[in-house]
Amino acid sequence: MKKILWLVLFTLVASTLSVGVFAADDLSMSALKLTTNPDGSQEYSVTLQILMFMTALSFIPAAVIMMTSFTRIVVVMAILRQAFGLQQTPSNQVIIGLTLFMTLFIMTPVYNQINEVAIGLTYPIN
Repeated sequence: MKKILWLVLFTLVASTLSVGVFAADDLSMSALKLTTNPDGSQEYSVTLQILMFMTALSFIPAAVIMMTSFTRIVVVMAILRQAFGLQQTPSNQVIIGLTLFMTLFIMTPVYNQINEVAIGLTYPIN
């Protein structure tokens, strides 16, 4: 019991003394910096760039599922597998791979039109 009491007392004293030491430090987060250049452009710290990249990377599967024919093709392939009477012969990985290929094949004209109309007019190549 005395050991626990001494441990609690030591922890309280150590935390009280350390508050004064840490209060003098700068509390800004140097890892998350946004600097504005004289020409008006902005530079992000590497940590912030990685955070934005990982956020964008996590939304790509949702975009593939919602904005393409991916889901419909997966459902049709699963129904087709059941219609042939096969339980797991083409595995789910094979079906997903075939579906990704077919989705890219089907959506290529749409991607080309997006590139020509939206991106090409906004960022013309000189």
